[in-house]
Amino acid sequence: MVSIITPTYGRVDRLPLLWEAIQSQIWPRLEWLVEDDSPQPSQFMQSIADSRVHYVHDPTRRSIGEKRNRLIARAEGEYIAHFDDDDYYAPQYLQQMVLALETGHADLCKLSGFFLFYSVSGDLAYWNLLEKTGIHFKWAGNSLQPILVTEQNNAELLQMHMGFGFSYVYRRSVWSTIQFPDQDLHEDLHFILATEKTKHVLLLPDTSGLCLHILHGGNSSRCFPQYVLPPFMAESIFPAATPYLKRV
Repeated sequence: MVSIITPTYGRVDRLPLLWEAIQSQIWPRLEWLVEDDSPQPSQFMQSIADSRVHYVHDPTRRSIGEKRNRLIARAEGEYIAHFDDDDYYAPQYLQQMVLALETGHADLCKLSGFFLFYSVSGDLAYWNLLEKTGIHFKWAGNSLQPILVTEQNNAELLQMHMGFGFSYVYRRSVWSTIQFPDQDLHEDLHFILATEKTKHVLLLPDTSGLCLHILHGGNSSRCFPQYVLPPFMAESIFPAATPYLKRV
């Protein structure tokens, strides 16, 4: 079983979209655990009549790291998958990530390259996080700003390939010895760097359209893709995402 965990706050409009992506997963056994500390509970989540869904609402504000720990403590699956409440996951996502874990004899797998979609403008881009120099585009405000990244100014990018926890899939046994720090920013990076010291971390570039990282102006992290793609390619790379992208 794969236990999908989603810490959330104030994004009730996104949860129905994420539930659609979870229902589309071709992986046969999964559960979805959501911890919501919004002021009010999600009526949508409370209306789901599916034994695989476990929704907890508690208005006591907690950090993302603490919410991740609380979710995993209740999880029953052998594998833990992070599904963030504002990203899109293709139907084959879980199958491919778990397959990569197993065939690579890894403890944790994450995307080292992924597609990005800016919901305000409809721009599509791709970011290879292992490329630390050269032309990048800083996604700031409503525009993509080209910047030249060199070995003299790329300090911010040096560890970025290990962050972006929206694409973490790992064995639950990893968490039994390494937990998330009680913080909102970079809690995923601290977790994976600690994991890397004693476990096998596998970096997987998404070249087939497994996941779409959605930028909407309220993201906590910054992105620096190298490639700006024609918007029409989103429908060909992510054919099942067309209704999602229109609604988002």
